[in-house]
Amino acid sequence: MNWFPNNNSEKIKNLFLNTSNCNNIRIGLINRKNNRILTNCKQLCDNIKKSFNMEVDITYFENKSFDYQIKFFNEHKIIISPHGAQLCSIPFSQYESLIIECVHEEWHPYHYFPGLSHYSNMYHVMICDDHSVFPIWWSDKYINKKRNRSDNSKLDINVNVEKVINIINKYLKNNNKLESHDIYLI
Repeated sequence: MNWFPNNNSEKIKNLFLNTSNCNNIRIGLINRKNNRILTNCKQLCDNIKKSFNMEVDITYFENKSFDYQIKFFNEHKIIISPHGAQLCSIPFSQYESLIIECVHEEWHPYHYFPGLSHYSNMYHVMICDDHSVFPIWWSDKYINKKRNRSDNSKLDINVNVEKVINIINKYLKNNNKLESHDIYLI
């Protein structure tokens, strides 16, 4: 089902944003305040600064306007974020941006935001401690027996910093591209 053909992503973006001056490399991190928090955000940002000599712009989308959210995505070539609704602004990212979605093994839906990235011509990497259950979205450790699946408890995330650094390095060394627009499970 081609509900959002990738040639429409630019058309939609251009309705809301002036994208002519947005081809710089900036890294943005969208953290959360209440759940699915990246608990090692400072360590991650310090390592990115050390590895690439680039500051990371950190924000929270709670209580931010739609305009602020889409501009944040558009002003950053690399977006790092825990799984959550804040990733709905992916189509407003710069062309072929890198989206790094950090998930807890308890709940990691493989087609929500990776699909949005795919149809928006972005590169999408989903980082999780354990993808061995793919294509199931949850680990057996978190199954609620009554529901026969996870409760989606929105657990906080301690992201593997080395995985994030490696994917950013690969992206930057390849002229801001990955090998394909496939979804990467790291």
